[in-house]
Amino acid sequence: MPNAANSHRPRTRDGAPFDWGGAADRSPPMSRATLQALLDGTSLVVSLSQDDYVRNYGGVQNLIGDERQAFSRRGAQYLHLSPAAPLPVLAEPAEIGRFRFAALLDGKHCGVVLAADLAAVLAALSASGSAIEFVVHHLMGHEPECVAMLLQAAGGVTPTVWVHDFFTICLSYALMRNDVAYCAAPPPDSGACGVCSYGAARGGHSTRVRSFFEATRPVVLAPSQAALDVWLTADLPHATAVVQPLARLVLAPAAGDNAHRAGRRLRVAHLGARVLHKGWYVFEELALRFADDGRYEFLQFGASASVPMPGCIRGVPVQVVPDCRDAMVEALAESGVDAVVAWSLWPETFCFTVHEALASGAFVVTRRDAGNMWPAVAANAPAQGCAVADIEALTALFAGDELVELCRRPRRRGAVLPGGATADRLEAPTGDGAAAKATARGATVRQGLQHV
Repeated sequence: MPNAANSHRPRTRDGAPFDWGGAADRSPPMSRATLQALLDGTSLVVSLSQDDYVRNYGGVQNLIGDERQAFSRRGAQYLHLSPAAPLPVLAEPAEIGRFRFAALLDGKHCGVVLAADLAAVLAALSASGSAIEFVVHHLMGHEPECVAMLLQAAGGVTPTVWVHDFFTICLSYALMRNDVAYCAAPPPDSGACGVCSYGAARGGHSTRVRSFFEATRPVVLAPSQAALDVWLTADLPHATAVVQPLARLVLAPAAGDNAHRAGRRLRVAHLGARVLHKGWYVFEELALRFADDGRYEFLQFGASASVPMPGCIRGVPVQVVPDCRDAMVEALAESGVDAVVAWSLWPETFCFTVHEALASGAFVVTRRDAGNMWPAVAANAPAQGCAVADIEALTALFAGDELVELCRRPRRRGAVLPGGATADRLEAPTGDGAAAKATARGATVRQGLQHV
């Protein structure tokens, strides 16, 4: 059984797992003068995440790329920082000024930066009147004490912190006890934490994260209400916490001619990685159980460099990368997928794959209590999906004829429109123009979908 910490590893563009041990960038850091010369604008956004968003791919990485472009359109420089030595946990506290960041400026690699040099440059920029924004997409691999020091150097700016998962609550970012079952984040000193493999480290992790939130009082953005509800149970100090969706699903005004036709097997798919907390083993068991049922054909869409799968499931390699954001939607539509089983074992904070499945015209079967999965279906296309309570109900759905009948209904196609992430939120107070652009873009897409 895979370890949840391992499953969160970023994947390189060729789909290979990231090697924590060999991933460190040990090149000499750039000089303070060089960094000062690079950061010469009047508006700077400093963004932090767990890895290099250009060299790796995934939902958060694509989102950061969208955010960078949105801020660039506003004339801001975008400095992205990830740990020069990536880790699946917080970096051990050390001499704060010696922490090494791998830096990208406006999407281009510019080398390694020492925290002390960056702090000095940020202090100079702040003193000269430059506008500085801080966006924390993830603290994994970082020293939160170092991040707090940078914020103070920049003039005590209030950061924006995203809830892409629940790493700020526990180092088991999906809140999976022993990587097997969702735990709902009990108190760190609880008996439940005492029997979890993450329990011994959670106390120190939580103390350091809480200290960071107490020192910075951030604005917290969650991709969904479901994610925010879970995060608020941790009672971490913050200025405000709001929902900011990562993308918009726009569906055609009318259903297309994509209903399942009698005489062909119902094509049922799992989207994304073959990992436990994403529901892979439930899907695999479902496929094995109904392998000899002539009504179904099972497929997996996502990275091919992953755990082996049985012969009754056909793999379709797909990578959703910045220059091919519709790759999953197009692959599902081209393969004639009728239904997608979305069975994450943890509360998904947004779930791009559910949005992509709906956009492809597939019927979506979700686990009822899986974060934003069913709410995303219910809010966008309630007739194009169903939520079931447990594995027994899922098995019963496949054993009977209901799923086949549901998939014979005409379904709508659509498109997933990425947003500008934090840039969208910062525009919100005076966002009439941004809202008008988004509405116009949605109308244009709907018009184009009328003939799909």
